[in-house]
Amino acid sequence: MKTFPALFVVCSLASGAAAASATDRAGYCASISSYAEQVMFIRQMDKPIESQMESVRYQFDTAAEQASAQALVQQAWTVERSSTSRDQQKQISRFGESTEAACIAGEIFPA
Repeated sequence: MKTFPALFVVCSLASGAAAASATDRAGYCASISSYAEQVMFIRQMDKPIESQMESVRYQFDTAAEQASAQALVQQAWTVERSSTSRDQQKQISRFGESTEAACIAGEIFPA
């Protein structure tokens, strides 16, 4: 009987850590989403891809993050530029939303 409270505390701490980890991941992916929107904004402004690729190494610390960010930039440049500001804003929002969903699912950016 004395081990039950200790086991309960350990399980509670473990579930709390998992919840904190999920919250951390959600926050991380929200920041990646903001980055993706910035990338798509630059794309919609018809800026050259090289300038954005160069900035990746200043924005991300790890090689894995840099590789993921470069892939994201390349993906953005496969999207056609929209001709109206309304359509451009839609492209920017959609790109950010889809990037965040993929990040949370663990499909992009290291977990």
